[in-house]
Amino acid sequence: MELCVKAQDGTRLHFKIRPYIKLRKLLIRYCERKQLEFETVKFLYNGQRVSTRHTAQKLKMKNGDEIDAMLPCMGA
Repeated sequence: MELCVKAQDGTRLHFKIRPYIKLRKLLIRYCERKQLEFETVKFLYNGQRVSTRHTAQKLKMKNGDEIDAMLPCMGA
């Protein structure tokens, strides 16, 4: 199965995973490629927070679905 992680700027990274494997590896790999600290990024699928314990199967994801990567807003 292939999933996509979309950044707030619209860029996308594609990952191939097995549906029953926890999404932790995918989320960490995304942060490594984008040079982000894993603890600072929030991941959302259909508006709901994605946990490192979730699997694509548990979230009922389909091939080609997108996960949104949200960075914290820094205010003045």
